[in-house]
Order: sequence, then structure tokens, then C-alpha cells
Amino acid sequence: MIHIPSPTEFVKFSRSDGKDFTFLIKRDDLIHPFISGNKWRKLKGYLDQIKSMRDDTVLISCGGPYSNHILACAWAAKISGIRSIGLIRGTYHKTINELLYKAMDAGMEVRFISNLHYDKLQVDTHRVLEKLDLNVSSYFIPMGGKGQLGQFGCAEIMAELESDNIKFTNIHLAAGTGTTAAGILRAADQPFNMHVYPAIHRPQEVQYLQDFLSRVNPAIQVFIHTPHRCRFGKVDEKLIQFVRQFKDQTGILLDPNYNGKMVESVITEADSNTTGNGHLLYHSGGAYGWSGYDTSLSI
Repeated sequence: MIHIPSPTEFVKFSRSDGKDFTFLIKRDDLIHPFISGNKWRKLKGYLDQIKSMRDDTVLISCGGPYSNHILACAWAAKISGIRSIGLIRGTYHKTINELLYKAMDAGMEVRFISNLHYDKLQVDTHRVLEKLDLNVSSYFIPMGGKGQLGQFGCAEIMAELESDNIKFTNIHLAAGTGTTAAGILRAADQPFNMHVYPAIHRPQEVQYLQDFLSRVNPAIQVFIHTPHRCRFGKVDEKLIQFVRQFKDQTGILLDPNYNGKMVESVITEADSNTTGNGHLLYHSGGAYGWSGYDTSLSI
């Protein structure tokens, strides 16, 4: 069952230096255990497109072996009555892990493809799908649900906040493709500052986020923060301990690649002005990503 709209809650966190901070947090992690957070919002427009096509149309998308997007696609397809195929980056893996087993439980067919095919898939989708010889009538959803349909789905975040009369002057969120941030910006009709915490480190992609998001809604100031010290797919003991502490104090589990790093950055950088209902943190879900790490943090 999809739980929409998601709630917005006050959270209080006590930092190790004794300072207490309170924030609002938009709990999209509660939408669904496997179609978590912004994943459902980004996928639902694509699902509507598929359902308007031939009955045998297959949802195809791609991701890494621990991709929350792949897991979300599998379960979104299942509840929509659509067959799905997940193209997994890296033929060197070829081992079905816990997350991929969970995707297969939803009926997804999992195929490992080479890094070369994966990279070409992003720029020449039709030709690569032909080479893979899938022999199906397919609809390809871009990696991470990127695109205008994904943005339109994420625009509903603002509609829900406005419906609940949530007031804020700063919103903080992690970003990969920038789809969620763009959706929020498109729907914004109140002034605020957007703080974006890139999940990636490559300078050209960070610059892309800055250029792309600055054009979406010039009335909103967008700040792109320095990428987290842990690269994408990596964690360190400091981050793990922070996420444990945050869960102990708030009851909220953050994921390792996006929200955990974003919230740690916000708390680390917080001062006496970063408190109260002026600051809203957006939890985009994805906690199942902890299944790829050797820790006790899991759902």
C-alpha cells in the first residue's frame, strides 16, 4: 500500500558538543518499504504511461547491484500489474544479493550487463536494448527515474507541504540526478532557499546540478554544498555512528548514500540559526541500501 501524503514531523537532535537542534523533516521514507521516498513519486508518471500502452509492455530500467531504484521499479511494477526487467551494471557481480532477491520476489527479471553497455544505455537506449536482444515490447525508465515525468511526480512534495500549511525558509535535500529538487522548484510559489547535497563527487556533475537547478526556478536561490567526504557507495565509521545516533534519538533510519550524508552535513554545519521550523529536511527514503554494507543498520 502506498502511503500518500507523507507526514512532516519535528525532530530534535542533540549533538556531541551538547547543542540541541530541532528541524522539520518530510518523511517520504514512510511511503512504502520498498518503493521508498521519492522513488514512488518519480515512477508513477512512467507507470501511467506504460499502463496506457499494450498490455504486454515490459518496464525496463537500470541500476547498480544495490540500487534502491531497481528495487522500487520491481515493486512498483508488481503493484501495477506490469512485468519488469532490471539491467544491473557490472557483469563482474553476477551474484544475487539481498536487494536483488527482494526485487526478484516482486517478479523482476534481473540481467547483468557490462559497464560498456550500461554507459551506452544512457545515451543510445534503443540501440543497446536491441543488442541485448530482450525480445519484448518495452518501455525504458531512465536511471533513477530522471526526466520530466519524474519531476512532475516530485512536484507533489510542495503541494503536500502547502496543504499541511508547512512553513519553511530553507529546504535541505540530497541529489543524484536532481530530479526531486527540480520537481520541488517547479512547484514552488513561496520564497525559500534550497540546499542541495550532491551524492556524486565528479566536478562536472556537481556543476551540472548547479546549472540545471538554477535555471528551473530563478526566483529560488539554490546552494550546492560540498560533496560528502565519503564517495557514493562508500561509508566510514563516523557516518555509521552518526546514523545510529540519529536513529536512537529520533527513531528515523537514514540511508547510507543520500540522506545519511545529507543530514550529517546539515547537523555538522548547524549553528544557532539552523533550528526551528525555518529549516525543512527532506527524507527521500532508500534505507534498504544498508543491505549492501556490513553493519547492523537495516530495515
